[in-house]
Amino acid sequence: STFKINNAITLTVFGTAITLGSGMTYDQTTTGVLSTRGDQTAITITFAGKVIPYLTLGKTTAGTTQTVTISGTTPTVTNLVITNGASNAQTTLAGPSLTITTFNLTLGTLAGPVGTPLIFNGANCTITQAGTSFSNGFTVTTGSSLQMLSNITANGGTITFSGTASLIPGTFTLNLNAAT
Repeated sequence: STFKINNAITLTVFGTAITLGSGMTYDQTTTGVLSTRGDQTAITITFAGKVIPYLTLGKTTAGTTQTVTISGTTPTVTNLVITNGASNAQTTLAGPSLTITTFNLTLGTLAGPVGTPLIFNGANCTITQAGTSFSNGFTVTTGSSLQMLSNITANGGTITFSGTASLIPGTFTLNLNAAT
C-alpha cells in the first residue's frame, strides 16, 4: 500500500486518470517525479488526502491544451512543474484549490484553476513563462513568496498576499481583466 517513485525516475502516466487511494501511503522522501506530460487532452488526478511530492504537467504538442482536473481531499503538490512542448501550448487546471509549495512554469502557459484560486505556499514559487493566466485569481500565503518574471493575466477572482507573503522583484506586467 506504499507508492514510491525512486530518485531520478519519472513515472509518466499517458492515460486519462491518476487516483491515489485513501488507504495508501505516498512516500515523501524521494525525488521521483509523477508526470502527465504527454499528448492526452484531459486527465483527472484524484488526491484522496495525499501530498504528491513531485508532479510535472504539460502538453507535448504545440498549440494545444491539456486540461488537468484536480479532485479529492486537500490537493497538495510539494514541487509542481508545468512544462509544455512549445510556448503556444497550454495547461489548464480545473477543480478545487490546489496548494503548491514549490512551483516553476517553464514553457507554454498555465490557465486556471477554473472556479477556485491557486494557492502558493512556499519560498520558491516562480512564474517564468509569458502568457500565464489565472481564471480565478491566486493566493500567496503568509511567509511565502512569489516571483513573477513574465507577463501575467488575471481573468477574474482575487489576488491575495496574506500576512508576511511577499512578491520578489522581477520584470513583469500584471494585466487585470474582468472583475479581478
